[in-house]
Amino acid sequence: MEKVIQIIQLLICLGFLIHFSYKDIKYQEVENEPIILFLIIGIVFTTYNQNIRSLLPFCLFWLILGLILWYSKSIGGADVKILAILPLFCLNDISNKYIASVLFITLFVIFSGIYFIIASLSRKKGYIPLVPVITITFIIYEILVRMLK
Repeated sequence: MEKVIQIIQLLICLGFLIHFSYKDIKYQEVENEPIILFLIIGIVFTTYNQNIRSLLPFCLFWLILGLILWYSKSIGGADVKILAILPLFCLNDISNKYIASVLFITLFVIFSGIYFIIASLSRKKGYIPLVPVITITFIIYEILVRMLK
């Protein structure tokens, strides 16, 4: 039963991230309502797994990291919110949350760097949607974590 819940949680998170990516690419904006629903569902899964206390520091850390990037004009507000909610999904069933958190952030920095380099080399300047990079990072992270388990 536990595996089924993990798969459902993974699919729900992936569904939200794909929706957010589409909105970010198409409209250059992600509304708050689906992000709030994403947060509520993350809290429900985390409470079910009895991990809310152990995940709160990671959510705060990712939020602070996101706010630093937001203040430096590197990422947008939706990116910060999504990054702060993701630990509820991607660290929920991980025993060593510190290493998993470092892995996710490292992958995010690598993929963001590659993405920004490619975007800066293209002739098209202006808005660069970052939620798709968060989504790709989440997918690669999940593949790596599941392979290492």
